[in-house]
Order: sequence, then C-alpha cells, then structure tokens
Amino acid sequence: IHCADGMAALPGLPVSMAVDGGSTPAAVFGQIDDLGRQRWTSEVVVFLDDAKGGLEQMGPETFGRICGEHWLERYARFRFGGAVGDPAAWYGEARDDYGWVKLFWKGFREAVGGAARDWKIKPAPCKGNRLPERLEAVRRPLTKMIGGQPALIISDACSMLRRGFNNGYVIVRSQLSNGSGRWSDKPLKNDYSHVHDAGQYLALHLTKRGDAANDDDGRPARRERAPRRGKTDFGNGYFARREGR
Repeated sequence: IHCADGMAALPGLPVSMAVDGGSTPAAVFGQIDDLGRQRWTSEVVVFLDDAKGGLEQMGPETFGRICGEHWLERYARFRFGGAVGDPAAWYGEARDDYGWVKLFWKGFREAVGGAARDWKIKPAPCKGNRLPERLEAVRRPLTKMIGGQPALIISDACSMLRRGFNNGYVIVRSQLSNGSGRWSDKPLKNDYSHVHDAGQYLALHLTKRGDAANDDDGRPARRERAPRRGKTDFGNGYFARREGR
C-alpha cells in the first residue's frame, strides 16, 4: 500500500532533495502534502553500464550535475523545498566530507542555473547522524495512515528504494562458532544502503517541514505580553502616596 505506480509530484507543492555522499552516491526527491503525507517521487542512483550492473563510482561534482539535470527534467517548474545531506559532513567524525558536499552542490547549481545560485544545502536535522533517529523517521510514517492513505507513499520511479524496502536494505545475523548467532547493530552496507540513507535524510527534512507548516509556517509563536498595570489612584485618603511613605 506504500507504492504508487506513476505517481508524480503534486503541482503547487515544493520539492525537496536529500543526498548521501561517498564514492557511490545517491539522491532522493520528494515532497510533503497539505495533510502531512510524505511523497517520495524519484531517486538518482547511477549504475555501471556492464554485465555486473553494480553502482558506478563517481566524483561529487559529476553526481551534482546528474542530479541537476534530473531536477530540470522533472521539477523545473516546481518550487525548491530545500536540500539536505549527511549531517556528519558538517560536523563529527566525517567532517572532511564537507568538501564532497561543496563540490556536489557546485555541480548541481551549475546544471540547474538561474535561481539555483541562491539555493542552499544543509545538514539533515539529525545531529551526530544517529542511526536510530534516522530509522525512526522512516518507520513512523510507514505505520501511520492519514486521510485514508499511508503517511509515506513511494513512486515506482524509486525502484532501488522499493527493492531495498522489500529485501535489500537489511540487518544481517552473523553465525558464531558455537552455533549461535548475533544480529548486527547496523544495516548492511550494500547497493541499497546509500539510497536508503538518502531517504532517511529526506524523511527527517520533510518531517521538520511538516511540523513547521503546522506551526504557522515555522515562525515562532508570538508571546502575548502581560498588560501593563496602570497607576492606581489612591485619592486623598489615608493610603494616598505621600513623599517619604
């Protein structure tokens, strides 16, 4: 029920992008509708043009241009809803990856041109890139219905994401010498993990956008000031204010 064949982006709603970097990068595009449902409308995953069919290794600027061309092909008439990436590239152990992000964004903006010169890419709202928080951002809408429809709907254009949800993005169990087993604490790093990481960053971003939209477009609520107390007129009686009292 989470898959929708032929699902395209809804006109009038902004489209956002999330990217997972590295030597085999991936990106996911999507939007959140007026009811708060996430719509993952397309992905960018580049495969080798050979019999093996594995992911192609490429530099950040090249991948940025590919994503920019994808934007022009599918979303040129849509408003830009923001772009996010692996937060570890901005802070934490993988801070050196920020160079990857800058080159990727350079290639993307050059490919899109025009207004994209002023667009920004930010870290996904998950400080420290904590895996449980990322996984929960996807699990939560997978278990909810909004207006009779799933809170997360994935287009058939996202073939790698859908295959990953079916059986590719997995946590594996290691066999120990005594015959018992132990489950890994992280999903297996494979061809599906990159696009699923990007999907998690998109889910975090869209959740935050949805929360902001439900809270006066994200602007902090204005505090009501307590009314000023007027001066009390004590008259000329005993309690009237006098000098020295």
